[in-house]
Amino acid sequence: RMGEDDASPTGPPARIGALPTTVEWLAGAGWMAACGCVVLVSVGILYVEDVLTLFWLGTLVNVVLSIVKMALAQVATHQKALMADAVHGLGDTVAEVITALAYTEAAKPPDREHPWGHGKIESVGAVLVTCILLYIAASMGWDSISVMGPVVLRHCRRQPAAVAEQEPPARPAEHAEEVKGGGE
Repeated sequence: RMGEDDASPTGPPARIGALPTTVEWLAGAGWMAACGCVVLVSVGILYVEDVLTLFWLGTLVNVVLSIVKMALAQVATHQKALMADAVHGLGDTVAEVITALAYTEAAKPPDREHPWGHGKIESVGAVLVTCILLYIAASMGWDSISVMGPVVLRHCRRQPAAVAEQEPPARPAEHAEEVKGGGE
């Protein structure tokens, strides 16, 4: 009798006290390393007075976090949402770098080749950033459609008659008891 209750009908027992798998360990170690980097950079930011240095430190943090998210999404969880967030973070970082470069160039004083100044470069930078963000959004949307498309098409191609001929879903046990008990 004692051996009958040991087996679980839902699967193997939970790994209580077991060591983590390699993937779990790598995911945890990667996340802890990224958090440590963020803390170190955050403390370092308190002592930086140059705006450009702050910008590059923030960019470094964004890149590190995006890479860690990509690694976690690929190795540990296989979550498309986490990968999309990582790609979005990298896209934002690229957009910030382009904006900073355009702003730096636009702030230059007029010279012989540009007697009216360099201000128009900001518009070019804005258009480039818009194109990059649209490309990222379109590629994420296309990936989602390519994954979900076959499922939706299979669902839509069912014939109405075939759906009507299917048996109705079984009622839950407690609902069946209410129906039986209500007639007495």
